[in-house]
Amino acid sequence: MAPKRKTRSFPYSQDILGKILSIFDGENIHIDPALQVSIHPLALYQGRIIEALKKELKLRRYSQKTQKAYLHHIERYMQYFMKDPEKLDEGYLKEYLLHLVDKERVSRSYITRP
Repeated sequence: MAPKRKTRSFPYSQDILGKILSIFDGENIHIDPALQVSIHPLALYQGRIIEALKKELKLRRYSQKTQKAYLHHIERYMQYFMKDPEKLDEGYLKEYLLHLVDKERVSRSYITRP
């Protein structure tokens, strides 16, 4: 008798997908092809970047609140452009900051956070 197959369902987000993939690294994971349509090709790559950044922030002993804030900003930045993060130079950063000021009307203190 073959072992029973187990399935799990999770709401989609880059963070959740990254966590699932890191937990089961090296395992044979099947993602239903019907769901893959909604996953942008960069999502997996960006998820790995976020996981690496989490480890770096933790090693630097940043507070949980600071880690959460930095990760939130990095995720928003990457999602805004949906490009390879390694190709996002200073020009992209300025464009994104102008978007935050003009379209989202964020405060000066929000923009100047470290």
